[in-house]
Amino acid sequence: MKNITTLYTKENLSVFTVWLFSLSGMIGISIGYFDWFIIKTPLNLLILFGLLILNFPILKAKAIGIAVLIFLGGFAVEWAGVHSGVLFGEYYYGSNFGFKIDGIPPLIGINWVILTLTSAAIAQKYIENKWLRAFCGALLMVSLDFFIEPLAPIFDFWHWSIGHAPLQNFTTWFIVAFLMHLLYSFSKVESSFRLPLHAFASQALFFIYFYFFYS
Repeated sequence: MKNITTLYTKENLSVFTVWLFSLSGMIGISIGYFDWFIIKTPLNLLILFGLLILNFPILKAKAIGIAVLIFLGGFAVEWAGVHSGVLFGEYYYGSNFGFKIDGIPPLIGINWVILTLTSAAIAQKYIENKWLRAFCGALLMVSLDFFIEPLAPIFDFWHWSIGHAPLQNFTTWFIVAFLMHLLYSFSKVESSFRLPLHAFASQALFFIYFYFFYS
């Protein structure tokens, strides 16, 4: 009974769910069910966010404040980016990131929260210096974005006017991510490690796999 109880913990079930959705999407899209799976992107991200809320723990007052600031900051830079074309380059959002407010899906703000919290938890595990931790966390995010960008138009997430992500996109991504990681690092938020690691790794595997699948 003790072994069964240990196996079916909240964290273990969350890790299982993360990989279940990720691997199911990889297999389903690969064998021809692209449309059925890709329109579930908002649901997948919301479930992942919900699991992080349950496990991070993000429900502590300080963590909630940091998550809200990251969400608002992420949404704001995306709004400025879409409407000015200055920050990331000229782009617009497609249909598979959910409903939009003035052309920007709120889900992209949640995505900024997910990526920041997961990469920050990984960096926090191995690096003590707050500035170096923020640098490495931001580098993790930009490294993942490198594989996401070529797939974004295919998955109808967002589209670039020049057909691909310009260099300024990655530069701005790193700067914004670095600032968010600094906010996280100096706030001294306590975080778990195992679920963020699996959450980030599952997304990395998903996008790296399809990066080569569609190459």
